[in-house]
Amino acid sequence: MAELYADAGAKCSDEVWGDLSDSIKMSGFVDRAKVGVYTVKYDCTNPAPWKKSAITAKRTVIVRDTTDPVCKLVGDSTVSIEASFPYSDAGANCVDNIDGVRTVIKTGDVNVEAAGTYHVTYTATDLSKNHAQQQVRTVVVEDTLKPVIALKFGGSVIHKSGAEDTGLGNEANPAKSYFMAEQGQSFNAWAIGAIAASVAGLALVAYTQRSSDANLGQLV
Repeated sequence: MAELYADAGAKCSDEVWGDLSDSIKMSGFVDRAKVGVYTVKYDCTNPAPWKKSAITAKRTVIVRDTTDPVCKLVGDSTVSIEASFPYSDAGANCVDNIDGVRTVIKTGDVNVEAAGTYHVTYTATDLSKNHAQQQVRTVVVEDTLKPVIALKFGGSVIHKSGAEDTGLGNEANPAKSYFMAEQGQSFNAWAIGAIAASVAGLALVAYTQRSSDANLGQLV
């Protein structure tokens, strides 16, 4: 809240009556909470029977706003988030001593699909064109979730890891959902799945097949 305006006042004197300052009538109002130009007037009249008034004196008071708005971050100045998940920025609040709440000017983007460090800045301008000092939030995008490994046999997923780890914001690991649900196939020959490795759906498949004349499998 702006302080009240304290006027310096005026003096009035008369050749006969001397100092008449106590009889000065002041008019006009100055609002220090509102930028603008104000006029304060001073009138003085000598006693009866003459009742002659002095020329009105005037003071011009200009109220200016030279104070910058202030911005404050909502939340932490540095945050770490899991890559590939939506990011919702907490933002900032900006307030001016004269104009009150100001619109926040935000710059900077965060690419959640690319691990790295990003900077988001916040500032504001008041009606008198004063600029708030920038506030900066550092956003670190990290990929901490483990890949999912699955075993395949003949195009069918026969096993995949549980993906029970969670991200920086307790996000569930979605990697296991990237494997398509596949049905096992029947074979005329007796076959046993041996070794298969698949990371994100790319498979290297090996299996053993037992012939009718041998008891040992053959790697093909």
